[in-house]
Amino acid sequence: MTIKEIVKKYLIKNGYDGLCNYDEGCGCEIKDFMPCGDPNIQDCVPGHVLTIAELESEKMKENERKNKP
Repeated sequence: MTIKEIVKKYLIKNGYDGLCNYDEGCGCEIKDFMPCGDPNIQDCVPGHVLTIAELESEKMKENERKNKP
């Protein structure tokens, strides 16, 4: 079993949609998993796909938390 297969199996088992790498500004969904072909995924984290509305809502919540006294 390859690293790619192990990670993909883990993501599916735990309900994730794919991987995200904040530093590189990229992400991949399970349906198009690791298109970069780079097995060096040490900076990737499991993630969920969000709609624009969901993303904006999350940003607003984060800003509210930051601005609370």
